[in-house]
Amino acid sequence: MSIFNKDPADNAWRAAASRMAIEATAEEKNETSPELAKPQEANEPKQYATAAEKISDELKKFKGGQKEKVVSKFVAATLTNFSEQDERFAKAVLLTPRTLSDCCAEIMEGVGNSVSDIDVYRAAVKYYFPNSEVHMTMQVEITGDEPTTEELTRVPKVKAPVPAKPKQRAEKPKTEPPQEPKAEVMQLTLF
Repeated sequence: MSIFNKDPADNAWRAAASRMAIEATAEEKNETSPELAKPQEANEPKQYATAAEKISDELKKFKGGQKEKVVSKFVAATLTNFSEQDERFAKAVLLTPRTLSDCCAEIMEGVGNSVSDIDVYRAAVKYYFPNSEVHMTMQVEITGDEPTTEELTRVPKVKAPVPAKPKQRAEKPKTEPPQEPKAEVMQLTLF
């Protein structure tokens, strides 16, 4: 189950995600294209034709922790999609010396065990283009008839856990504190 859900109608996002996954898989298998095999000087930054090409290359060379790796493919696909949507955003991605690895590290800094996908995407966009916003639209699409009575009244497959009642300490019966025995007075007479 993914925490990153996208509108099913957004084919551009799906295409970018598929393209990124295929390229990342090819890289893992050490399958490189002739263009990537060209030698390049160590100090010279690679010149990219498009923001999508830059993001794709940075995804292949991605370095980061577990949390960063989890979001990297989704962030790359989303940034590619946004680059295709807006030329100014694409230019900002293309011209920045910062990498996708840096972006994901900054996004995930201070994140606990969970984070909203929209918050990740907003942070990624602001990383490259600070004066920008990301809006999310969700719609329901009814794809069939109304639910039947059986579907409406079915018992849940998994029941929600019932919170345990806090254990109450058994109260000890109140007993009177032991009283000190009264001192007996004994009188001894010695002859």
